[in-house]
Amino acid sequence: MRIQYLLPALIFIAFFSYSDTLFGQPSNVDLAKNTSVLIQQIGVANTSVAEISSQQGQIALVQLGAGNEVNFHMKAKKIKGLVLQKGVDNKVFNVAPNPRETMKTVVMQRGYNQNLLMLGGNSMSENMTIRMRGKNQTVVVRNIKRRR
Repeated sequence: MRIQYLLPALIFIAFFSYSDTLFGQPSNVDLAKNTSVLIQQIGVANTSVAEISSQQGQIALVQLGAGNEVNFHMKAKKIKGLVLQKGVDNKVFNVAPNPRETMKTVVMQRGYNQNLLMLGGNSMSENMTIRMRGKNQTVVVRNIKRRR
C-alpha cells in the first residue's frame, strides 16, 4: 500500500470497525449515541456539510488538499458513508431525501476538479462505490423513481 493512502485507510478501518459494534446494539439503546459524523480535513479551504437523519448512522468525510467540498443530505434508518477526497477542487453532492431502510455509500476522488452529484436512493445504489481519478470529470447518479 502506498504511503499516500495510509491515513485515509487507517481512518476508514478504525471508523468502520468501531461502527460495526453500534449496529449490533439492541433497539432500545439511546439512538443519539448511534449516529456519528467524522470529518478529517488536511489542507486549505475544504468544506463539509452533513445533514443526516437516521436511527443509526456513521459518516466519515476525509479531505486532503485544497478547495474540496462535500455536501451530504441523507435520510434512512441506517446510514454508512465514506468520502475520501485527495486533490484540488473536488466536489461531492449527495441528496437522498426519501427514507430507505439502509444506505451505504463509498466515494473516492483523486485528482483535480472531480464532480459527483448523487440524487435519490434505491436498491441499485444501496451499496454503491464510486472511484474517480484524473481531472475535469463529472458523474451524475440519478436514483429517482418516476411518478406517472
